[in-house]
Amino acid sequence: MRFQQHVRRIFDEIQSVLNRVDRATVDNVVEQLMKADRIYVAGGGRSGLMARCFAMRLMQLGLHTYVVGETTTPAIRKSDCLLVCSASGQTQVTVLVSRAARKIGAHVIAVTADPESRSPRAVKISYMTSVLLLIVPSIACRRVFYALWDF
Repeated sequence: MRFQQHVRRIFDEIQSVLNRVDRATVDNVVEQLMKADRIYVAGGGRSGLMARCFAMRLMQLGLHTYVVGETTTPAIRKSDCLLVCSASGQTQVTVLVSRAARKIGAHVIAVTADPESRSPRAVKISYMTSVLLLIVPSIACRRVFYALWDF
């Protein structure tokens, strides 16, 4: 396969996923993140790396964002939001931190490829697919930008 064919295939796969994205879910996630006092992210493996990248994007937008497990991360509060990333939805760290955050009363959002997994069912959390990590910062960025210039 030539380079352009590979690129076309990648774009087609991304388009296929984006066609299944529920706009109301994206709006709900953005609203939850924007109204949270602080945003926490957690995940293991590759999902954890994506969560860290997402946290950096949110920090660049000026949102107070922390990575669960870092030495400088403060304790989560009821007014905060936790975003957990796990492709399987079964990763132990995401399930455990989700339960702890819900016990405190914080809002929890799961980023998973499997909405029927343990994570979403166990802790009564919002659900979104991993591709939304690409979309949400762009939407949040526009909202922050418009808010800055809203006189």
